[in-house]
Amino acid sequence: MPKENEILRSLAEIEPDIAKSTYWLPLILDLDQSTLKSKIPRKRIPQVTKGAAKAINENKHQEAVNQITLGLYLYPNRMADEIRRSGLFRSSKYKFHSNCLRRVLVDVLYEKTSLNLPQEFVNYGRSILNLTEVSKHIYKLNTSISSFIAKRQRVFLKTIVAVIEVIFMTEHSANTSLSTNQWEYYTKEDLADAASYLIFRFDDQIGIQDHHFNFIDEDALTRGYYHSIIVKSCKIRKFLEAEILIDAFQYQCKRQKHSYRIYAPNPQTEKSIRLGFIQREQYQAQMGMEFVRAISEGETSIIQQADLFYDRFHGDIVKFLTSPIQRYVYGLPNVPEFAEFISQDGLYLEEKYLLSEIRESESSTWEQLSHFKISDSLSVFDLTKVIRLFRFIGHLARRHLVPLLEDETHLVYRSLIPVYDEHKLNAILGWCLPPEKIRKFVDLMTWESGMSGLFDLQIKPIIRGGRQFLLPLNLLGTSNWYRNLPDKKKNRVLRTIEEDAVSQSLAEVIGRVCNYSRNNFQTKFDGEDVEIDVVARFGDILFIFECKHPFFPCSVHELRTSYDHIKKGSDTLTRIINYLIDRNFEKELYRRLGWDLEPAKEIVTCIVSCNGMFPGLSIDGHPIRRWAELRNMIESGVVQSFSINIKTDSNGFRIDEDEYLERNLWEGPKLTPEFLRRYISEDLLHGPIFRAMLEVERSYRIGNVNLRFSTFGLNPSVMQEELEKFSFTANHDTKTVQ
Repeated sequence: MPKENEILRSLAEIEPDIAKSTYWLPLILDLDQSTLKSKIPRKRIPQVTKGAAKAINENKHQEAVNQITLGLYLYPNRMADEIRRSGLFRSSKYKFHSNCLRRVLVDVLYEKTSLNLPQEFVNYGRSILNLTEVSKHIYKLNTSISSFIAKRQRVFLKTIVAVIEVIFMTEHSANTSLSTNQWEYYTKEDLADAASYLIFRFDDQIGIQDHHFNFIDEDALTRGYYHSIIVKSCKIRKFLEAEILIDAFQYQCKRQKHSYRIYAPNPQTEKSIRLGFIQREQYQAQMGMEFVRAISEGETSIIQQADLFYDRFHGDIVKFLTSPIQRYVYGLPNVPEFAEFISQDGLYLEEKYLLSEIRESESSTWEQLSHFKISDSLSVFDLTKVIRLFRFIGHLARRHLVPLLEDETHLVYRSLIPVYDEHKLNAILGWCLPPEKIRKFVDLMTWESGMSGLFDLQIKPIIRGGRQFLLPLNLLGTSNWYRNLPDKKKNRVLRTIEEDAVSQSLAEVIGRVCNYSRNNFQTKFDGEDVEIDVVARFGDILFIFECKHPFFPCSVHELRTSYDHIKKGSDTLTRIINYLIDRNFEKELYRRLGWDLEPAKEIVTCIVSCNGMFPGLSIDGHPIRRWAELRNMIESGVVQSFSINIKTDSNGFRIDEDEYLERNLWEGPKLTPEFLRRYISEDLLHGPIFRAMLEVERSYRIGNVNLRFSTFGLNPSVMQEELEKFSFTANHDTKTVQ
């Protein structure tokens, strides 16, 4: 019997009439539930959802309803979790065909009383039902894209990549005052994400081959067709984002006439997400300020070196060719200075900041980073040299082509993206890598036809046909290659470190203010393993911390991964708290720790978000705090608010700080247990920040409906007012930009 029929066979062993029945639920409700569970144990729920997905895909509506209602009746929570995790109710899973899915949802919700469905699941089903109305219009967009690809398959791929290459080359910035129908509204990252989806669709529909690297669709490009296609893709990506928000974060979709509003029932969820991204932007702005300061103080950047080489060797670097088509090509200056520039082991300014960001995000030391190997032989510094090479070549192209973009548009697009065979690519990479490392680099950075998973042009910017490689230089030169490692099943730095750096650092930081702290404590309670990242007794309060280290999310899919890490941390803390409710367990914990202490008056838990996401949110009573902020609250309690202006004068760059405000939240000369408790448990800092966040809306016109996202932005003037309410000023020199 086919695997998808195994569930039916198991049921028929209990109730033979089910094999002849169209609708299972009335028969199932009459059966003994414990007998049913013996035939269909909890571990088979993924099989149930796979069977339902197959039925929906084959337009077998009733078969899908049977599987789903069975799962919800037997294991309501497990089935609901699996539906969300697997994306069973996402129309994108069925290429945006939503008719069968709608019928399934209607029938499942009709049985909400019979199945005793919780209201949360009913709200979820209704939200998905509303979203399927939007998916009808997304289906039309997707069909339009497929038709465009089919008609222009000979030139589509290279043209799409060239459009994004120009957007990165000209350092496009989003203009959110425009309509979402205009490509200029979107960030360059949004546009690259949309192009990645289009390239994935092209590969799925056509298959990438060498001859797709030959020509640019110049006429359609001039008419703006490709930018319009990218905007359509941006809207599809927004719809996919809505699906994930509903599935992973319990967002809802509410219909309001011809609009469909995506919102978080708990505003704290959306505020914590936005605040995570806002604080990341503040950090990057601070790094940008430091970069400008370093340039003004004489440090050398790759871009400066590229400018010097272009000015000196322009005639040798850029060549104009007329055959087989008119275009510019770029050579590398075969001079000792260039070889020294590429191969030298010292770091240029851009590289220092990239590696500093990796080190900070992985909570590692420079020594640990320097010893880290991506593979048996390829090191972080090998990758740095290769990216240096392509950043250099990309800037040479920018210097030459940007001035020509307006008057010689077609020539610029033809000259943008070199195509190399393997021999030529190896020769170029040979400037900075020995032969045995070249293949490993190419494997890490290249997308090939038929690869599994969604394609990301910013992570895998090299595209391989058969024997040829398409290399968008500016995308490659700014590629976040480090984020590529998990996709390639490579280690991250933190996985090679024997002891968790953040838990070790947190234990040391809090150990300076209290006598009892321990990190990475492992023991057993009632025969079950218990691991505590950091436990500390400060005064009469017991603090328990769980540290989580996902990458900073660059997409809603990665945001979901971050959230999954946070939820695991919450589950761990809940399990520990359930043990410690019994004071005898708490006494036994102290005994095993070697601490001579009486039970605490209060136990405070905290999830430490090492990537900075979800600050201020609580999950199951466990507050989330950013690691950098938590460390600062323990070490200094100082927050600052100020705006930055970067100006140029006769002496070069000047950085001015305006509207400077500094406050010490400790309310005294030193950290107290009560302050740390209030900071973690009572939103001492995040309450004011959240009050300074004002609701805004992003609306995307899709067909004749609007897909609207309710979100929040930080109002600097309100934030300033909230900080001024703290009457205590800083009393020492520690400074942190908040």
